[in-house]
Amino acid sequence: LQIETVIVDGGAVLVHCVAGVSRSATICLAFLTKYRCRSLRDAYFLMVSKRPLVRPNIGFWRQLIQFEQEIKHAPASVRMIYDEAQADHLLPDVYLEQTVRPVKPLWITLSIAGVLSLFLSMLAHLLSTF
Repeated sequence: LQIETVIVDGGAVLVHCVAGVSRSATICLAFLTKYRCRSLRDAYFLMVSKRPLVRPNIGFWRQLIQFEQEIKHAPASVRMIYDEAQADHLLPDVYLEQTVRPVKPLWITLSIAGVLSLFLSMLAHLLSTF
């Protein structure tokens, strides 16, 4: 893949499409699955941690799952499941995991010092705009 060659040579690569949600995400997921991550599942959660709105369409997911099986010579790490809300609608199981995972509020994740630091930096930014 040309992306890997450019990166190995120290270059930078921009992968884009109209919305940055499905097509470019699919290319990046294929790259990460082949060259950087243990599995398609790991690649997806890495991408979502950097760009939360990543959501390849179902056809692309089918191709990604098949691609992973071919290159890893192992069962797929992502499965297509039926959506409970729409019985005839398939979706990758990673979408379900993503919606079920509890998200900690920012104030729980930060220490008191972290909250104070965040507050002071926001205050400094606010004051610099006047």
